[in-house]
Amino acid sequence: MVPSPARPFLCNRSRCAEHHTRALGQISDKWRYQSGSGRVFRNIVAEYRADVNRLSETVDFFFRFCYSFRRDCFYCMNIVLVYCGTGWRNRMVDPDKKVVRHKRDVRAIDLVHTLEQQIRSGKYGSGARLPTVRALAEQYRINKNTAARAYHMLEQRGIIEVSRGRGAFVRVTSSDEPLSLQQRVEDVVQAARQSGWSRNKLLDTVRNVVNRTYGSEAPRVLFVECNRRDVENLGDELEVVVGTPMDRALLDDVLRDPATPAGQYDLIVTTFQHLGQIRQATPAPTRQSVVGVLATPSHESLLALARLHVPTYGLVCDSPGTIESLTHIIRTYHPDSTVVPVLIDDRVRLREMMEGVDAIVVTRSCRERLLALNPALPIITVVFTIDQQSIDFLRRRLQEVAHMGMT
Repeated sequence: MVPSPARPFLCNRSRCAEHHTRALGQISDKWRYQSGSGRVFRNIVAEYRADVNRLSETVDFFFRFCYSFRRDCFYCMNIVLVYCGTGWRNRMVDPDKKVVRHKRDVRAIDLVHTLEQQIRSGKYGSGARLPTVRALAEQYRINKNTAARAYHMLEQRGIIEVSRGRGAFVRVTSSDEPLSLQQRVEDVVQAARQSGWSRNKLLDTVRNVVNRTYGSEAPRVLFVECNRRDVENLGDELEVVVGTPMDRALLDDVLRDPATPAGQYDLIVTTFQHLGQIRQATPAPTRQSVVGVLATPSHESLLALARLHVPTYGLVCDSPGTIESLTHIIRTYHPDSTVVPVLIDDRVRLREMMEGVDAIVVTRSCRERLLALNPALPIITVVFTIDQQSIDFLRRRLQEVAHMGMT
């Protein structure tokens, strides 16, 4: 932060030229930098521009960066307002008077709620004509477009009728016609806002009421695997057996941005092979939401492997972890045989392996790419399925998550 001058001088009309030139130079220097403080400066100014209710924060920010500015100078303030958006310049008064700022603009939604209350209180009865857009804008000191937008929103809600050339009228209704459900909800929201409830408090209260009435919603679950075929097949299998919808994601996508899925889902499910990677990458507070299931070769795959006796097996997989587990199974069934493992993406070693083995064991996710090389050898395709104990465990975790959502 730039230190303040030891003896700041008062700014006035007769002495401000050099003063403001120096202040504008400081702004230009900050704006010119493409990294570091310059980037921070531009990002914060853009944030303040987007919210006219943060004028005081904007002024404080400029004074921290540009120590030549004076708060008691109209021209200093005018420079700040020019940089932060021309909409704020209209809030200035005569240079000889102090700066005037509105606390908050009247938004279209605020005007809608005001007019709704007036209609329900009887100020505008059924069929009564409402003020023109021009008169409404002058009454509330707002832009005519804001007033027109408010009328349009009221018309969409069925509260008023707008006729081109005639004006806006309160919709004619019978005296005993009940309020629509949407209008009742809006009344509750407005009452909560007027009572000082925060947005989060209102949403939490509504969520609890809805859960008690409808029952809690299904937990949000994400299934993660390293290849697209397994993430779809195993994900479909889990979704059917546990009865809970699941989104799918590839391992690389999750590891690239682990914080996002950790914040969006109640549970992240993956196989034991990738459990450690995902837990390590996930933020510490949400690691308990990452659970693993055991994916094992199906009975049919193991039976086919046990029946085939050859001296040398080629093993084709898409991950080193899968190679390790399947190599152990093959050597368990055929301890005298040789296993030649290779990753599917290593095309050179793959072709060399095909020339020196008697049969090939390949996972389902790699089968199509292997067949594209036209191997003239016996092929056993290994299909993975979820272990029953893992399914039971996942069901219990889903019940725990659902119970926590209801409390």
